[in-house]
Amino acid sequence: MAIPGERREGPGHPPRALELHPAASAVARTAAYLALRRSLPGPGDSLTVGGAAGSLPLAALAALVADLPNRLWVVVAASPAEAGRHLADLDTLLGPEAAVHFPQQGDAAAGEDAHAEVEGERVEAVESILSARVRVMVATRRALQELAPIPDDLADLRFTVVTGRELRRDALISALEERGFERSPMVEEAGHYAVRGGLIDLFSFGAAGPARVEFRGDEVESIRLFDILDQRSTEPVKRIDILPVRFGGRAEGAQRTPCSILDRLPLDAALVRAGTEPWDAGSRRLWRRTETRYREALRDHNPATPPATLFLAPDALAERLARFPHLTFVEEHVGSPVFQARRPPAFERRMSRLRSFLAGAAARGAETCILCDNDGQARRLDDLVADRRGQPPPGCHLVVGSLASGFCVEDRQPSVNILTDHEIFRRDRKLRRGRRFRGAAALESLAQLSPGDHVVHMEHGIGRFRGLERVVIGGESIEALVVEYDGGEVLRVPVYRLDQVERWVGAHPGDQPARLHRIGGKRWKTLRRKTESAIRQMTAELLELYATRRSPPRAPRPPPPPG
Repeated sequence: MAIPGERREGPGHPPRALELHPAASAVARTAAYLALRRSLPGPGDSLTVGGAAGSLPLAALAALVADLPNRLWVVVAASPAEAGRHLADLDTLLGPEAAVHFPQQGDAAAGEDAHAEVEGERVEAVESILSARVRVMVATRRALQELAPIPDDLADLRFTVVTGRELRRDALISALEERGFERSPMVEEAGHYAVRGGLIDLFSFGAAGPARVEFRGDEVESIRLFDILDQRSTEPVKRIDILPVRFGGRAEGAQRTPCSILDRLPLDAALVRAGTEPWDAGSRRLWRRTETRYREALRDHNPATPPATLFLAPDALAERLARFPHLTFVEEHVGSPVFQARRPPAFERRMSRLRSFLAGAAARGAETCILCDNDGQARRLDDLVADRRGQPPPGCHLVVGSLASGFCVEDRQPSVNILTDHEIFRRDRKLRRGRRFRGAAALESLAQLSPGDHVVHMEHGIGRFRGLERVVIGGESIEALVVEYDGGEVLRVPVYRLDQVERWVGAHPGDQPARLHRIGGKRWKTLRRKTESAIRQMTAELLELYATRRSPPRAPRPPPPPG
């Protein structure tokens, strides 16, 4: 049983030492951060921090996470889109395993069901919190108000299978069914299982990949991980933990009283937000809307769910929120402490403005860190800012990573500018959170591909590379990779999105994937429209970036050592 307020370390999962990202390091060496560190609020107290421009709030949080590794931080977002931006920032600042997402459910009052991946992600988040494997959770205000039968103990959440232990095959099948797993001929995604004689393949949420359980009579003879792409076994493991696909399945104890995720947090967990909206903003509006739908459903003699079984009432939400420490970051210079920070100027794709800014920063002795989406973008931008001798301005460093917005920190010496390439080029930021396929190798150049090679698209799975072709969008001709999928369907990927495609690599030379993935399921209905939209979005940037390729590429310079 979890003890309220006690932060436990999971077995075999001690806090991972963090190396501060340059953006977080820049914030951590300011007087305002040191004052923040000394004056963190306790349970029921609040603190407002001013001057938090751009992504500085997330950078400051990353520094706090590194300083206080045993504490849980809950970032409260106003919307799913804002939550996605915060998660992407934290992936850059802390690494992809330091933060989890507790997404909001579908609108049950409107008859919407949450997608299985959403439910599974919620289960993963709770398991990570109960086992103390994460330091940061991101959730929307609505997700905090929602009710679900969330367990308070790992034993109620996990079903463990151990090699050599007694377990009947049918008992495991029953356990999987009770936990919401779907039976399929072949396991290709989380939440599915397959039975083949004395073997059971399964893929649990919270696992890095699928597992194959082999039985001898009523005993587990072996457990092996396997590659989801070619279905071949890879390595043996001693045990696996199986999580339910969703809360409230048919498993024993599932009929527990619904509660908010706030009821499962340690009392010293700090709630963090950026902005001045009330912590419970929108809660009364959501409650009124749910009540209205409930009354309308009853009037029309339709199935209806009482609001009190779906959400915390507004007053109950306010009472629970008041239990925790509150940390609010605002851009205005109010509150205490106050960072002396501002947003960078708008460069509007004008390299002359960028060079002038970098020259001025160098003259003042300031350091500048430019975050780039990938190595190729870093090399191209390195060429753009270099002088006639091919040297960048003093104190300018390019680092692979991404933040929602840059910021300039001036209350430290030397001052530091954090810039982002997507703001420099005035384009939308690309968010890349999600599972990557196993058995894939990074693709750095088109020269590594030949027609007929198998490739893995980050979102769409295994296909066969057929070559290059030019696509005309808005009168501009752009080169694209042609990838064929099962059934002859074709996906065209702009070469600028080469980072989304990887070369498929089997366990042994000459291996072939079990089969190509098929286009046409739920995730593929808007594929062609999305591809064309992506090409349109990148057209202007491509034209400018292609012009920089006349200069020989040079490796980006490493960031300065922390100090």
